[in-house]
Amino acid sequence: MIFAKKDYTWKLNKIAQDAGMLKTFSRQTYYSTARKIGKKVKELYNYYNNVGEPISLLCGDKNIISMMIKICPQLEENPVISKEEIEGHDFCNYRDCTIMVVDFKMIDAIRMQRSIYDTFPSCRVNTIFEYLEFNEINTNVLFWNHEITKYPLRIKKLFQSIYYHAMSKKKAFYNVLFPIVKILNESTNSSILLHRETIYCANKTLRNNHLTKEERQIQLKKIMGFCVVEKDILGLKSIIHEYAGAYDKNYEKYNDQVDSLICELKEKISRRKSKDIILNWVDSISNDRLKNEMPFLYSLSESSDSMKSEYAYTAMPWTTSTMKTIMTGEDPIEGRFFSYKKLNSKMKLLVLLRKKKYKFLYFGNGFWQEKIIPRKYQGIPMKKIKTFISTEFLWNAMNYLAMSKDRPNFLLIHQLFETHKPFFSPFIDEFYETSEGQNETEKRKSSAWMDQQYQFYVDIMGNNSMQIFMGDHGDMLINYAYLKSRLNIMFFVRNAQRSIDFSLGMFSLRKLSEMIEYLMGWNKNIEIKDILSEYVVSEEYDKYEGFRVKQILEDENRLKDKYSWMQLRVIHTKEYAYVLFCNGEELLFKLPDEEHNLIGEPEYREVHHIMKERCGNKFIDIYSEDYFKNSRILYEKYKNITEN
Repeated sequence: MIFAKKDYTWKLNKIAQDAGMLKTFSRQTYYSTARKIGKKVKELYNYYNNVGEPISLLCGDKNIISMMIKICPQLEENPVISKEEIEGHDFCNYRDCTIMVVDFKMIDAIRMQRSIYDTFPSCRVNTIFEYLEFNEINTNVLFWNHEITKYPLRIKKLFQSIYYHAMSKKKAFYNVLFPIVKILNESTNSSILLHRETIYCANKTLRNNHLTKEERQIQLKKIMGFCVVEKDILGLKSIIHEYAGAYDKNYEKYNDQVDSLICELKEKISRRKSKDIILNWVDSISNDRLKNEMPFLYSLSESSDSMKSEYAYTAMPWTTSTMKTIMTGEDPIEGRFFSYKKLNSKMKLLVLLRKKKYKFLYFGNGFWQEKIIPRKYQGIPMKKIKTFISTEFLWNAMNYLAMSKDRPNFLLIHQLFETHKPFFSPFIDEFYETSEGQNETEKRKSSAWMDQQYQFYVDIMGNNSMQIFMGDHGDMLINYAYLKSRLNIMFFVRNAQRSIDFSLGMFSLRKLSEMIEYLMGWNKNIEIKDILSEYVVSEEYDKYEGFRVKQILEDENRLKDKYSWMQLRVIHTKEYAYVLFCNGEELLFKLPDEEHNLIGEPEYREVHHIMKERCGNKFIDIYSEDYFKNSRILYEKYKNITEN
């Protein structure tokens, strides 16, 4: 739900606009940027000479640089490095100078700027887009420069094709539709990554001694604008505190206005009479990661008004399947989770909430809203989402609570990118677009940033709502899906109507609906034994999706390590773990030791028998399901490698 006017997002944006923070956030297309740059090349050259920082090096697209030199021959004196040569180039000889990065495609320009900053951060590195900002020629060049804008003719032809094929065969229609969806998805992903790179570079530039006072003010407004768009109130206040006083005392006034707005938002939520339920889903946070990486949430879980399970387990260590588990209360294999995608009104949790007059809304990743969440369950429509950043999801949910009618709501707020690889947040020192090169330090920094945000937003949530905090699986850098660190998740509850002693048993996310019924006092017939048990069963088949099959096939060592991809079932008690693979192989561990296989040892024969019987032996026949046609290749390739 979006409120047209006078909601808290509108009020926050109004404060930012009055402060000049949001001038840089309109959309700018590829071709309009190119035209403006073409007209302003000479001004660019003169500008840097006038500020005493003449351009010493041109980097980027050679064709664009050639065009610029043709318009402004003085630039011919500068050495040129193509975009292909930037990665790994030594920029140490350009210590006190200006490096100009040139490309009409913003995401490429920002990434080149980032590479140079990583190599030698004390350079002054400006993209052509920042020059346009500094000159206030066009302040609409940042943030939404989608790749899709480079292909207007292709898009036009695709939509024409849809028109011509709409009344023809269904297959032809989808053949035309798929490329459009693919381009739109690539555009969305690119804008997320561009946003992260731009924040990093803007911070580096702001801290550069070569900027004039006027340029520094522009960079400062840009970073504060990013914080407002992301609804990172803590980041905004931090930037104002660190820098704004030196440039404009009015920012202190805006800081006070933001504080007043937050107090008003919190007060309005606290006056709600309905017992709202807020499910805070923090992706990839296992029980051990909570303790080691998120001190605020860990202390919250240990507080007197919280009830925490040390033995909460996911049914399958992947995000999408976890959503299906909590909605249906079914097991992934038995429930054939691979065979459906969209949420529907017949799902167990939604039926329960509808019966109790609760409205279910999802605040989270845009990809999910496009692929999994029907429009009626979306807290923010896809077209309204701007950043896909977790702070915006939290803000939008709180804004909704404050502005909606006083009827009970169930809000699912899903944090994904910050605690899930690639573990990025706005102000960490490193950025990784892919899994290669990730390290423990950056993961911890990103988790810590998200933890600080929760400290801020939990205070706004107040004490009227029941709040559930859960993970969906453990660290994605752990290959083996049967390990406790992949399956034992964060789970605790605050402000429930009834108490529960989690030490009495183990909890599976399959029982989330029953847990909510019990904690809210909706069903007096549900007992603790209906929620907690002596053991939990988890399953795994998700590695069979096409792109993961491709990843495994590209790494022969990973392919040989069959335990990292083979379909399995695993059962955990507090003391033991038993794993059954689809080829019949078995593992038995006495926890916490998950390396010494006890299968075949006489003293554990009875434990083995009991665990195996409880675990079950149902698997998916991948040779009878079209969904798994790519995964069959894994077994064929593995067989060829091992036999040869």
